[in-house]
Amino acid sequence: MSAVEKGASDAAAEAGFKVIPYSSQRSLLEQISSVNDSIEKGVKCIIIDPIDVNALDGVFEKAAENHIRIITLGTENAKRYSEHYRKNVTA
Repeated sequence: MSAVEKGASDAAAEAGFKVIPYSSQRSLLEQISSVNDSIEKGVKCIIIDPIDVNALDGVFEKAAENHIRIITLGTENAKRYSEHYRKNVTA
């Protein structure tokens, strides 16, 4: 477990949540699969550093339809998507 993963898991546990880590190994198909798996598991939030934010738009929409918050890290374009989904998803 990386230091980032441990910090996130510890903070989530203190707040009563559980972190489910995924590693896409820099594969867009793996990242899409991980988001779909998270949606199927019924998570409340997905925190993601998108490989290609435009390619993830479909799964982001699916997450929004399931009232799952999306928090994106990384690029300015990703921040724009994160703000869009934050405004349009009610928890």
